Amino acid sequence: VFDSLLDAAFVVDGSGKIVYCNDAAATFCQSSVRRLVGKATISDLFTVKEPGILPFTEESPGRLSPTPYLETEFSVTKDSRSGRLQLAVRPLDPEH
Repeated sequence: VFDSLLDAAFVVDGSGKIVYCNDAAATFCQSSVRRLVGKATISDLFTVKEPGILPFTEESPGRLSPTPYLETEFSVTKDSRSGRLQLAVRPLDPEH
């Protein structure tokens, strides 16, 4: 119910495949949740200018920061839309 009030959120695995996204994230990419989850990779949908964000590794900016927000430029692949966004990238513990 409250998912549509949130900012766009993606959960991706180690290879960049989307394992969860909310409606806002799907709308941002001009697609649907059903078409993205389990089928698309984050790099197929949009690019960010900040190096080291995608793919997310141990050395990625913001990984160990208490406030991991980074501002960077983006470009959506499907409709060539571009602009600036604020991005938070956080690792998830798969056991929790």
